[in-house]
Amino acid sequence: MKRIILAACILLVIFFVSVYFFIPSQILVKSIVPVRCNGFGADRVLGDTGHWKRWWPETSQQADHEGTNALYFRGCRYRLNRRLLRSAEIAVTGKGKEVLGLLSVFPMITDDSCYLLWEFSLEGGLNPIQRIKQYQHAKELKSDMEVILGDLRSYLEEEDHVYGISVIEGSAKDNLLVESTRMAGSYPSTGDIYSLVKKLQGYILLHHGLVTGYPMANIMGRGGQFQLRVAIPTNQPVHETDSIRNRALPGVKFLEAEVKGGAATVNEAMEQMNNYISDHHRTVMAIPFSSLETDRSAEPDSTKWMTRIYYPIFPVGR
Repeated sequence: MKRIILAACILLVIFFVSVYFFIPSQILVKSIVPVRCNGFGADRVLGDTGHWKRWWPETSQQADHEGTNALYFRGCRYRLNRRLLRSAEIAVTGKGKEVLGLLSVFPMITDDSCYLLWEFSLEGGLNPIQRIKQYQHAKELKSDMEVILGDLRSYLEEEDHVYGISVIEGSAKDNLLVESTRMAGSYPSTGDIYSLVKKLQGYILLHHGLVTGYPMANIMGRGGQFQLRVAIPTNQPVHETDSIRNRALPGVKFLEAEVKGGAATVNEAMEQMNNYISDHHRTVMAIPFSSLETDRSAEPDSTKWMTRIYYPIFPVGR
């Protein structure tokens, strides 16, 4: 009997020693994933909690009864607690406990990659049974984090998810333009734009030229006024006047993207293109413009309008 009690005591001591030896008092958990995405773009997506529902795992469909920016996964509630520099402090509540973790974005040397690091720590406590429970809780959270990070990575690796547009780099197809400019006290309407378009198209034909591409437009606000600039691609220069000029675009590189929708959608796409240019350290060499692929004067439904936006840029290395 004494031997049994002694053996039990020895096993109990081994158990306690093992728990304290293998499970630290501060349980640190980290999960890291590389992502084929610009780090600054990834950080913007992370900071926009309205974006989270687009990449969160499927169980995010549960409603948050508190009306806060929180989502759910496998019985735990996730909420953005604080926004920090290139990181977000995320509160995870489950099993009656709240854990604060930090999800950070670290850009890599190249502009098209970064990695995500999500880390948190749990107090193990002095009670060995409690320490084992905390360790198990940490393992479950790590498993959930890896699923969430996997979904976030898949989302970020689609460029149009990050910027709302798919950006390509190309060269100018129409190198010669005929251009006219007009100032207005209010934002130019479709009628204002196509008034200049028809004027330029007629002027090109009058001078025995050919229209070789879609009309192009640029609208800029200046001191309460709006400058409308319209250009038409043509095959030959025309006689210039005070209001009509020739413009050549020799050897220009462009960042371009196709957009479907009205003026607000196009303006948002241009803002996102500015973000793309800043994120990828590109340099704009001239004003951007929109190629009006849909004739707005003939199609009243703006949801059907197709526009291709162009940003003239310097080649990489300049």
